[in-house]
Amino acid sequence: MSSNEVSVSGLRNLKKYEVEWNGKPFNCMTCDTESCCKVEDDSYKNQFSCYKCRCQAMYKPKSGSKIDKVVSGTGSAFKCETCSNLLSKEKCESLGYLDNDLMQNVTVMDCSQNVITSGDGNVLDNVKMESACNNGKGGSGGQSKNTSSSSSTKYPFGLNASQFKISIIVIVVLIIILLLF
Repeated sequence: MSSNEVSVSGLRNLKKYEVEWNGKPFNCMTCDTESCCKVEDDSYKNQFSCYKCRCQAMYKPKSGSKIDKVVSGTGSAFKCETCSNLLSKEKCESLGYLDNDLMQNVTVMDCSQNVITSGDGNVLDNVKMESACNNGKGGSGGQSKNTSSSSSTKYPFGLNASQFKISIIVIVVLIIILLLF
């Protein structure tokens, strides 16, 4: 791989008949299309995910990994039988059923040491980046390997991990000094 080549794998957009449910793709074709996709049936196991399918079939999603309305696997409209006006756009929006935040399993090989994310709803979390690139210094053709990872751990007062560790050490030292005097 050259010094400016970037390879991305694992990035997945939702298919035309899918919505995101709990961070994962949900196939709307598994919904029971009778009685308005059973969105009012509390005993139906896919009640809320099918509610989201119905909302995104009626109204265009606002953001995330899907840009078009839900349609069936054949491309025809996704319809639930006997739907009344119980699914207003305002209700779908208030429930968050027009958003899709698909968890991505992305692998990036970046020899330029640059990562760019773009698009509405893209979030990088728990990132581990490794690269094994030909650095070409001194004609050696040697390999360099850089590894960095970010943690989703949140520390008080907006501190990062190293600042938090230093603060704990300083507090412990102060407590010991106070106990000695």
